[in-house]
Amino acid sequence: MGPNRAAGLTTSVVGLLIVAPAIFLVVAFAREAPHVSEYVQQSSHGVPGQFERVWNAARAKSPVPLPADPAEPVKKVRDRAIAFVSSRASSLVSDSLASLGTLVAMLFTLFFALRDGDRMRRQLRDRLPFPDAESDRLMGQVRTWSRRASVPA
Repeated sequence: MGPNRAAGLTTSVVGLLIVAPAIFLVVAFAREAPHVSEYVQQSSHGVPGQFERVWNAARAKSPVPLPADPAEPVKKVRDRAIAFVSSRASSLVSDSLASLGTLVAMLFTLFFALRDGDRMRRQLRDRLPFPDAESDRLMGQVRTWSRRASVPA
């Protein structure tokens, strides 16, 4: 297998390892969103009788005026939450597209780093303004530091 195919295969596997879970989460969220919306609407329509008795007792003893319908505060919170989410929907879409663009750039860079990494390393070493022995030592230290940083402590 040549360097182009090896880099392409590795990049594809990495892309799938990142993209597949993200797609799974988006699909799961899309499936659950209508159910959550229905649940919130149903729960705010009717209040159990026991809660209504507790609410009335709290209203009678409260120094602050409370609404007669205990579902009213829940409805207000629900309406505010829906307004908040709907106002943020466009930024969610644009942020998702920006993340997708970043992912594509990362995979593009990964492909060329895998394919041409040795040549890029040699060119960088040759352009360092130090003698060859010092450049080799510095490149070795950077390799050691980067390997240490990638291994969990």
